[in-house]
Order: sequence, then C-alpha cells, then structure tokens
Amino acid sequence: MPGAACAGAQGVPLRVRRRARRLAWVYLVVAVGLIGWTVVLALSLPKENLEHHYRLTWVGFDLIEVLAIGLTAYLAFRLDARVLVPATVVATLLVAGPEATPTLTSRLRHDLTPEDAEPVLAQHPRQ
Repeated sequence: MPGAACAGAQGVPLRVRRRARRLAWVYLVVAVGLIGWTVVLALSLPKENLEHHYRLTWVGFDLIEVLAIGLTAYLAFRLDARVLVPATVVATLLVAGPEATPTLTSRLRHDLTPEDAEPVLAQHPRQ
C-alpha cells in the first residue's frame, strides 16, 4: 500500500511538512554531490593498491551510499513513514561502513573469517 503512507501525510501539520521537505532537499543535495565524488574516485583511485579490489571497494561503497541517501530523499519528499528504513541504512553506512567494507571486499576470492568482523565490532564495544 504505497499510497496509504502518502495519504496519511495530509494530517501532518504544515510546520512538520516544511521541515521534512527541507531535510529531503538536504538529502538530495548530498546524494548528487556524492555522485560527483564517486566519479572522481572512480577515475583517480588505482585499480589495485594493497588489496585486489581497491577501487571496487570505495566506489561500490559510495554507490551504495548514494542509493540509500537518494531513497531517503525520495521518501522524505513524499512524507512517507517508511523513510526510517533507508535513513537507518544511511546512518549505519556512515558509522560502520568505511572500516568494514574494505575488509569484506578484499576477501571476495577467499573465505570470510570471524576476524573479518573485527573492524565493525571494535568500534562498538559491548557494555
């Protein structure tokens, strides 16, 4: 029921709708800017550095971020309550992604081991 989420936006106060749309514009500008940054990375990074998939790692990670941020902007413009899902993905990518992604893509030809999760787990100690 995609229309149901949008139909519920009619009862949202005008002040909240304006704030949500301003935030959606911020997400859209960031997504477009990240597209430019991804193109620069794709053209400037070496194909292989110390890892076999060096360029693939960073360009692929940035493309996933662009998709998540773009979807967040789209759903925010629609005032869709499901905006929480891609927004959570964006937050997760920004917190854990840069350290975890190179480890996982460097193992494309090898088996993953428990040590591969270490960069993500090391950032978030258990309490």
